[in-house]
Amino acid sequence: PLLEAFGNAKTVRNDNSSRFGKYVEINFNKRGAISGAAIKTYLLERSRLVHLNPGERNYHIFYQLCDGATAEEKARWVIHDRSSYSYLNQSDVYDLPGVCNATEFTHTRHAMTAIGITAEQQESVFRVLSALLHLGNVCWADSSSSSSRGDGLCNGTAAAAAAAADSGGCPLAP
Repeated sequence: PLLEAFGNAKTVRNDNSSRFGKYVEINFNKRGAISGAAIKTYLLERSRLVHLNPGERNYHIFYQLCDGATAEEKARWVIHDRSSYSYLNQSDVYDLPGVCNATEFTHTRHAMTAIGITAEQQESVFRVLSALLHLGNVCWADSSSSSSRGDGLCNGTAAAAAAAADSGGCPLAP
């Protein structure tokens, strides 16, 4: 559940598509026999975080977080309705047939605990995820632009910047 939550997303062709890639390096000796190999796993789609195609979803963990966090956790991590986030509402696809995001969140948290991720570390992960969602609602503008507030933020996005800072545990200075 852990790799699926953080590395899989719904695509047009597959509701649970791995967005990981693998690079295989094979070493040969002078006789042409295999002398070693290495497999490197990397995340293919960093762009998925900020842009979704029609009919697709972002990484499953974001929907799990929004639907599965308790009311107290949502308050602590500054989590709002999933449709309020630019990184999630671009395609209007929030649910997968036969999948309960809240239940999957419970499985993801259990998996995190099972591999030794402490409650404090999990708290940090979920704060960062929430901050990422809020940062997607922040708009930046040239400070000389008429749409800027003078601090580089577009008009109307200061609340998102403050929520990102708060959820990350570092509130903005007044």
